[in-house]
Amino acid sequence: MIDKKSSIIPRLKEYEVELASEAVMQKTITAGKQLIMQNHAQRLCLHQRIFNQLRYISPLLWGAEGVAVILCVLLISQINTNTDITLVLSSLSFFMALLGIAGFPELCKSFSCQMWELEQSCKYNLRQLVSLKLAIIGMIDLVLVLVIASATSIQIGLPLWEVALYLFVPFNLSCIVAFFLVGFTRNKGIEWLFFPAGLGVAFFALICINRFSLYTIISISAWTIAFVATIVILGNRIFYFLKNVEQGGIALCS
Repeated sequence: MIDKKSSIIPRLKEYEVELASEAVMQKTITAGKQLIMQNHAQRLCLHQRIFNQLRYISPLLWGAEGVAVILCVLLISQINTNTDITLVLSSLSFFMALLGIAGFPELCKSFSCQMWELEQSCKYNLRQLVSLKLAIIGMIDLVLVLVIASATSIQIGLPLWEVALYLFVPFNLSCIVAFFLVGFTRNKGIEWLFFPAGLGVAFFALICINRFSLYTIISISAWTIAFVATIVILGNRIFYFLKNVEQGGIALCS
């Protein structure tokens, strides 16, 4: 056994690995990608992919959104015949703006931790991962806003669609600001930038609503136009955000 070992070691030292050409390396990479795409994990059902991705979303996000919802519920429960409706709606708008910004540190975790290149090489590319996170967080936020709007509508006697307009406009504005902010963030430590931005939008909405009595001087038609405009802008920002992610995240991280 020792003789065999002593004879193999010199041969291994003399062995040289030939450097592969660029064409051969590219062919190997392409073959590897094809094998990955054929893997069973790529054929998981949508609900399985969603449940798998839920495990990687930080509990801090759900905790923050839970606190916001609890505060809204406590506020709504205090409504009575003597309550100033404008004050209630402006306070809820403040919380909606914070709710809109809460999920963005989670969406940008790949970039802030400089893991986007590694995640792009995994079975699910970065665009798929971010799209799933965006869909999960967006749908949960949508349900929460509608639930809060429904509870508020019952308490104050306004139509649900009208209360939803008042709450979705600041929520959408907060998300738009966050998407614009994503384009200016660089490398590590970007999460903290979203919170002052969210607070800024929330306080701006609170001050404008109370200072200028926006619920009384602005007609429902104007609120509807504002809602549609923010939806269009938000959809545009989501499109370009995912488009940049598909290109490798360079526009977000360079």
